[in-house]
Amino acid sequence: MSAAWEYRQYDVVVWGATGYTGQICANYLADTYGCASDKLSWAIAGRNEEKLAYVKDSLGSRFQGLDVLIGDGGDEETLDLITRRTKAVITTAGPYSKYGNALVDSCVRNGTHYCDLTGETGWVKSNIEKQHGNAQKTGAKIVHSCGFDSIPADLSTLMLANYLMENYDTKTQEMKYWCLESFGGVSGGTLDSLWTILGDDSLSEAMGDPWVLQAKGSPRGVSSGKELGKAWPVEYDQDIKMWTAPSPFAPHDECIVRRSVSLMQDLFTSPDQFKYKETIGTRDGGIGAAFAAGVTLGLGAFATASYIPRSRNVLQNVLPKPGEGPSLETRKRGFFKNKYLAIGENGARAFGLVEGVQDPGYGETAKMLCETGLCLALDWKQHRTQEGGVLTPAVAIGLPLITRLQNAGMTWEVLSQDRSTSQRDQKGVAL
Repeated sequence: MSAAWEYRQYDVVVWGATGYTGQICANYLADTYGCASDKLSWAIAGRNEEKLAYVKDSLGSRFQGLDVLIGDGGDEETLDLITRRTKAVITTAGPYSKYGNALVDSCVRNGTHYCDLTGETGWVKSNIEKQHGNAQKTGAKIVHSCGFDSIPADLSTLMLANYLMENYDTKTQEMKYWCLESFGGVSGGTLDSLWTILGDDSLSEAMGDPWVLQAKGSPRGVSSGKELGKAWPVEYDQDIKMWTAPSPFAPHDECIVRRSVSLMQDLFTSPDQFKYKETIGTRDGGIGAAFAAGVTLGLGAFATASYIPRSRNVLQNVLPKPGEGPSLETRKRGFFKNKYLAIGENGARAFGLVEGVQDPGYGETAKMLCETGLCLALDWKQHRTQEGGVLTPAVAIGLPLITRLQNAGMTWEVLSQDRSTSQRDQKGVAL
């Protein structure tokens, strides 16, 4: 980055700070880092001045000096006035395929780093096609999917691949991810993004192609089911000794991880040979099998209802609307535990554990997004790459982001072999 970038007025700006998740992010920065100081300079931004003032007032009297920036998500000029003044933009304003294009354009144009929470695979694909080359020229790092979808999947893959390379001198050829325990809620914004994906064929079709986000020219595999690590509806997994069910996060997570794999060939096997499998782990025995079947049926029923326009309209009327979401009490009671396995080309294996202490979709997601933005702005000399582009968290930043998240209270660890099948790690309970 240029010297001028280092001395911009703000380290990070939270765009969309009046939304449900945007307010959680503003509160996280306020509670964790306080007011603007020599260590961190930040601001909130959006288009509604009155609502932004309310968010600022809700942070308390010591934040009266916090800057409020006004811009229009469709107005190039007002967005440029914001992105030129900050090192990184943290945005929660989705659905991103509707409201994110102009902001990405502005960040790329002005060499400003960017991170979001999108799970819209087709939109990420379009940004790679339109913006990757431009972002490389300006040095902007455009980093998508920086919440529960897909930081745990992406960074745990990097963490374990790095461990296998350092300790067993082998590239990683297979990754398995089990969602074991989780408690939380869902917001209207997340559902609005889902409805947007289902209502746009170009967005929904992209999620059916695991290789759709890979680097240009990297070899693609052939979708042949189980041989390529695909999750079947209900399976018994010997590696974790549990029954498993499909994960609703898997389609997008796999695309993000596969982009990382295609851009980090020093750590991974050829992209067309790499296997990825993400499931929900339940338990061993008949209870585990029954529970996995119940989860599978429930997810299938919701997916079917969501795809049919008439039943989707019913869901839209009864489920949370944009701006609505889990209460503070629910977010604080939330948590998640995920387990991972990486297998090297020489057969070496490494297990990993990632745990969060708040609601995964909002409390921990806000933490992951904010720390990604701060890492982009403040820790850039430690990043895995200094090059710009439309990148993943693992490629754009890498291990320094894990360190930040550990310092923020999350667990990220490689498990020793004697703990890989310990009793503590075998109490899987699906969502």
